Amino acid sequence: MKKFLGNIAAHILLFVALIYVRIVFYTSKRQIINANYMEKAIASKKNVIFAIWHSRLLMMPIFLDKFYRGKHTSAIVSSH
Repeated sequence: MKKFLGNIAAHILLFVALIYVRIVFYTSKRQIINANYMEKAIASKKNVIFAIWHSRLLMMPIFLDKFYRGKHTSAIVSSH
C-alpha cells in the first residue's frame, strides 16, 4: 500500500511540475536571435546548436516541441 501511495504522490508531483513549467514557459519572454539563419539551416538539414541559459534548461523540451515539432532534434546536456 505504501508503494502504491508513493507512486500516486510521484505522479501528482510530476503533473504539478509539468503544469508549473508550462506556465513559466508561456508567460516568459523568449528571444530567438538570427531566427532566419536557424530556419534556413534546419530546412537544409544542417546541424543547428541552440544555446540557452541554465535557468531556462527546463524550457528547452517545450521550446523544441512548440517551434520544431516534426523536425529531427536532439539535446546534449553536460555536467560542469
